[in-house]
Amino acid sequence: MIKVNAEDLNVGMTLARSILDPYNNRVLLTAGQKLTSHYIYRIKEIGIPAVFIKDNLGIEEVEPIVSDITI
Repeated sequence: MIKVNAEDLNVGMTLARSILDPYNNRVLLTAGQKLTSHYIYRIKEIGIPAVFIKDNLGIEEVEPIVSDITI
C-alpha cells in the first residue's frame, strides 16, 4: 500500500483504504474500488489531497494507529 497524491492518480489504480467524506465521515469510495476518470476528478474537486493505493509489493497492510472513524 502506498500513499499517492491526488494529482498523481491514474485510471485503473485500486484503493487500498476507503475514502471518507472529510465533513461527515460518510464512505465515498470503498477499499478495493478501481479508480475511473470520474472518481479521480471528484477526489480532486472535493479537495482530498492523497489516497492509499494497492501496490504489488506483497507487503501486508499495517493497521493504522488512528482509526478512520473518530469518536
